Amino acid sequence: EADDKYTVFHTVNIVPGHWYHVAGIAQASGEMKLLVNGKEEGQAVDIGGLRQGLDRYFLGAATGDGMGPFEGSIAEVRVWNYAQSEEEVKDNMRKVLSGAERGIVGYWRLNEGPGGLVFDHSNYGNIGLIKGDPKWAASTVPVQQL
Repeated sequence: EADDKYTVFHTVNIVPGHWYHVAGIAQASGEMKLLVNGKEEGQAVDIGGLRQGLDRYFLGAATGDGMGPFEGSIAEVRVWNYAQSEEEVKDNMRKVLSGAERGIVGYWRLNEGPGGLVFDHSNYGNIGLIKGDPKWAASTVPVQQL
């Protein structure tokens, strides 16, 4: 169902003020796993078959089921059309991408600054609408340009 929600829990002790690279990987088998800083964390969960044609995704939003909004900073969001391996995630997690990499279908750098839109740097050009009042700040994520 469209309203189904699944949670993959992590075991990493999160320290406030430190950056973490988090990747959720959904596989065609219906399994979702979580990688934190390039390593698998917690227990993978069965989310069932992937749904085609979803036209919207929400990040950092209150879900209406008792979970509040995300409290933290998000430096960028990437969406791929295949389940990346741990090695692929590790290789690219600290790099600014071009947006033309094989399989990338959404790449929001979230560096636009104040305003209501975020722009997709992939070849798909999906514009994201910001709701609420985010706090924009210069990123301190240690990344390297390709």
